[in-house]
Amino acid sequence: MQRHLPFERGVNFRDFGGYDTADGARVKWRKLFRCGHLAKLSESDQATLESLQLGFVCDFRSERENEKLPPRLSAALMERRILLNIWPKSSRTIGDMMRRLAAGEITDEEIYHGQNVIYREFVTDFAAHYGRMFARLLQAEGQPILIHCTAGKDRTGLGAALILSALGVPEGVIVDDYLISNGCPILREEIFAIVRRSHELKADDEPRFMRLLGARADSLHAAFAAIAQTSGSVDGYLADSLGVSARDRDNLRRWYLEA
Repeated sequence: MQRHLPFERGVNFRDFGGYDTADGARVKWRKLFRCGHLAKLSESDQATLESLQLGFVCDFRSERENEKLPPRLSAALMERRILLNIWPKSSRTIGDMMRRLAAGEITDEEIYHGQNVIYREFVTDFAAHYGRMFARLLQAEGQPILIHCTAGKDRTGLGAALILSALGVPEGVIVDDYLISNGCPILREEIFAIVRRSHELKADDEPRFMRLLGARADSLHAAFAAIAQTSGSVDGYLADSLGVSARDRDNLRRWYLEA
């Protein structure tokens, strides 16, 4: 089954099904989707999106991001969309970080550290938001769903990690799925376009900026560490902070797993 769907201008759009769980089941394909912003979808992309028959669209972006990059969705999908408005207090735009980096005001190491702080804030400050994601997922009762943010790697990355965790997928597999974002040509193109506004970007500079601005395993590990610190385990976080009961998880597994 193809993980990346044939979108012309869909940013980082992929299926995050198909993974084996620790107890030998498998996440169903064509049920769970993730991506970046939907502002540049072509007419063909919109038709492809409609063909997925989504039960809902979960948008983690802030209101400001939505104003800047409004989604190109049908009226029907706009009605099935929830806006969760996640913007941690430590967050900075890529453009701002690159300007400060060019001016010598921050270092690569400070950007690395700051990204991990943001992931911990996802866990500690936005549990209610991810809880709403799960509430909507449960209401979907097995329908295909889409979660997204601007790049489809950070807020969406944690959302996908939590869903896969609830379904019983091992953490190592979840991290591997998270890192797939770095190979998306459209996402790389968008990242490098922003970098070029303040830096002269040469081909041999690209790995450095992908390390700075792409998906990094240490960031997701920082989120899992925050979960362990606050709740003892992912299971505890799902139950105590997100309100996902054992019965809820049984239902999710019944709807989204296959033998």
